[in-house]
Amino acid sequence: MVEIELGGIGNLSNDPGVVVLLLMPAGSALSPYPDGQVPVFPVPIDMFTGRLYLRRLYRTLRGLDMSSEVLAGYCRAVNITLDRVNIRLDDSAVRTELEVSHSDGCQESLPVHLHRTVLVAVLNRIPVYVESSLLDRMAQNVRIQGADEWQDDPATIERAQVHALRELITSGATPDAMPDEQRLFLNSLDAEVLSALLDISVQAENFEWAAYLQKMKGDDEQ
Repeated sequence: MVEIELGGIGNLSNDPGVVVLLLMPAGSALSPYPDGQVPVFPVPIDMFTGRLYLRRLYRTLRGLDMSSEVLAGYCRAVNITLDRVNIRLDDSAVRTELEVSHSDGCQESLPVHLHRTVLVAVLNRIPVYVESSLLDRMAQNVRIQGADEWQDDPATIERAQVHALRELITSGATPDAMPDEQRLFLNSLDAEVLSALLDISVQAENFEWAAYLQKMKGDDEQ
């Protein structure tokens, strides 16, 4: 098994909107293949989730610590430790397992969703290991085209998502019409942006949104 870590962020050539985590051997333990290609295990994340967490992924890629108190608190509450994620090739299918240690010393492996688990592991510094044969196979079939160029920085993406919320409010739709991903993004906004959206909802006479945003502001101020 080879330990891999976030070595870059990219996009699919046939779908640039999809964020791809480029996981590479930790500490450059393996040299490039003869054609110069670096061994890489790509993990695509759905468009909205990838962009929602892009700011944190940038910070992780630059080595900045962003520990998750929510995840740490959960682990403390149930007395477990998340040891590592293992990605294996099993009968031509990729199998992902999360190794967990309990407070009594018992260990177990849980089958988990590849893409979601890898995203959580990368953001929370949980070690990720991939079977060497699977990494070899990926390296022969995946090509990285071009160097890192941030086409959409986090601020630009955030503006686009706020604009989508404004469009929803001015269209007369109710807060119940929000997709779950958009609701998650709304909950991450600070009081200043919420106030601006509140002003827009009042001007648009969308009083259901006005009441919803006013309640959110009140909850944040408590």
